Amino acid sequence: MAAKDARTNIQLAESSAIIAKASKEDSAIMRTIAVETKKDSSAIKTIAILGMFFLPGTFVAVSESLFTSIYLSAKENDV
Repeated sequence: MAAKDARTNIQLAESSAIIAKASKEDSAIMRTIAVETKKDSSAIKTIAILGMFFLPGTFVAVSESLFTSIYLSAKENDV
């Protein structure tokens, strides 16, 4: 009975060691993913800030050119 318990405990310890090693490897991979995600989010923030800076001006410029071209074509047709 004691020998069977000892074997079971050894198998349990070996299984626990394998699980611990796999968990350690997973943790290292997750740390790498976290670092890469942080870099990616910094890039996305930069793109968003640039978009907030340039898009309003682009909208005004395009709107102005469209309204000017509509006005000029209407003026030419009236003449």
